[in-house]
Amino acid sequence: MLGTPSSSRQLAVSVVDALKREGHVVIAGGEGEHVLADLEAAIAPSLPLILAGTSLQVITGEVTSSFGHEATDELVEELVHTVRETLLESDGVEDVYADDRTLERAIFKTFGVELARLAALSQEADEEHAPISVRLETLGYVAKNATLATDAATLSDALERAARAAGTELERYEASTHTAFFSASEADPDSRLEIEEAIEEELGELVELGLVELPTIERTIALGRSYEGDDKKRLRRLLDELSRRLLVAPTCTASWDWSGRADEVKLVFVPIAEPDPKLVDELALRFTKELHAALGDAQPPEKAAAPEKAAAPTEAAAPKKAAAPKKAAAPKKAAKPKKAAKPS
Repeated sequence: MLGTPSSSRQLAVSVVDALKREGHVVIAGGEGEHVLADLEAAIAPSLPLILAGTSLQVITGEVTSSFGHEATDELVEELVHTVRETLLESDGVEDVYADDRTLERAIFKTFGVELARLAALSQEADEEHAPISVRLETLGYVAKNATLATDAATLSDALERAARAAGTELERYEASTHTAFFSASEADPDSRLEIEEAIEEELGELVELGLVELPTIERTIALGRSYEGDDKKRLRRLLDELSRRLLVAPTCTASWDWSGRADEVKLVFVPIAEPDPKLVDELALRFTKELHAALGDAQPPEKAAAPEKAAAPTEAAAPKKAAAPKKAAAPKKAAKPKKAAKPS
């Protein structure tokens, strides 16, 4: 991270080594650590701001050269003066063999190399712990559609639960790009995968609980006649049995439902992967064929109304056969007195 004690320490070591190498200072025996501690304490307060504004390009030349930003240049110039004064005042420095300007030029030269290096290291460290961004639309069909269908509060709760399950925290969610950002406390290559799996599980659970509805595909089946009463109950049992046996596919769930008309039913398909219209049509066609075959075997179309409506007329017609008064009207044959009346 920016401005850690180790960064200040590294810069202090580089300055002392450079000045000793050029013969500008002599450190008293056994006092090297004391000098480094003095320099580290002087460097630490301003180093974070300097590294944050330092260009990654190595700087050479005079103190007036730019480090990439005017404010950073001023901070570096002040630090150069501070380091020089700290060296001169340190009890661990035995002798100094250079004037103030020569010392500052040597310190600045060291800063030009080391600050760029430390800034690069700090940037790499920050990138290692940069938030993990996950675009929800890339997590599959269910996650994508659940993201689009759910409200902001429900989606936020689901992402929070996913973060806890993956051992991280949700930093923010950008609705415009459907991107969630999660904190990454350490460089773990499996972190992203764990987060993505947790999100998929939470969004899938919203669908299973009925809190979010996925898009559906419907197909209507004409029955050929209306079904009511007991006929409809028998039809329901048949549809349930066919549904359990035929409406099975790995990429979608399917069920039947009443269409709102007594002579139709509908099949409802809910894809859990990218919709496959060909598969839907194949399932619907197979279901339709077996349904019509079952209805045809049980109740031929021409006698479709036989069970209830045809039974009533049969019982009601019985009195007409019993009422055979015309055949019982044999009095006309028994009227033979007319033939017996010829002798008179």
